[in-house]
Amino acid sequence: MIYAAMLRGINVGGHHKIPMADLRREFTTLGFTNVTTLLNSGNVIFNTSSDSADKIEIKIEKRLQNVFGFSVPVILRDADEIQNIIKLDPFKKIKLTKDIRLYVSFLKHKPTKKIKAAAYFRRRIIQNN
Repeated sequence: MIYAAMLRGINVGGHHKIPMADLRREFTTLGFTNVTTLLNSGNVIFNTSSDSADKIEIKIEKRLQNVFGFSVPVILRDADEIQNIIKLDPFKKIKLTKDIRLYVSFLKHKPTKKIKAAAYFRRRIIQNN
């Protein structure tokens, strides 16, 4: 299975620095294959035979804590989840200009309370489709 791991809080403002070569090495040490990092972002794409995202997140977080000495929260999404976002094309009605920046945010856990902003944007996306 292909996963994207988004590591939170590394290489920001000179704090919690992890060179991407070291990050790739640690993911490989964990048994993951086809490990690729994206720029200096802390985003990692990799393959694994495991299909338990929760267990993989914990495994990565523990390894990075032990090796680098600080906590690194990990948000994991499989390739199908990423493809579904692309298929939704949530920004298709937005006119792109050089000043526009579009972002997709991922939450680590499903919210326990309804988030008003999320409901607002979900309505707008549905209305625009």
